[in-house]
Amino acid sequence: MQSKPYFIHIRNTQAAEHLDGFDYEISPLGGMTIAVVYSPELEAHIYAVAKCSDKENYNKKVGRAIATGRLRTQCYVLNDCATMREAEMELRSRLSW
Repeated sequence: MQSKPYFIHIRNTQAAEHLDGFDYEISPLGGMTIAVVYSPELEAHIYAVAKCSDKENYNKKVGRAIATGRLRTQCYVLNDCATMREAEMELRSRLSW
């Protein structure tokens, strides 16, 4: 396994009223951190997810630590992604809510 994971952070949004109408802004609550590495043994990218409760403040540092730990025990395999960018786009489409 590669030594340094690539992290993807997905944050919750909330509607916010502005003078010119409604818009969305990042919510301080909830979110998701995904750690991705390339595995030469599997010839594929593997990833693990840490989800923050919608009732808790999102903490990037905690999410990274949890997702990195899960790469060793609760990881998933991404086939058909040649580059890290392709892996990121695939995961964002699968895991965004």
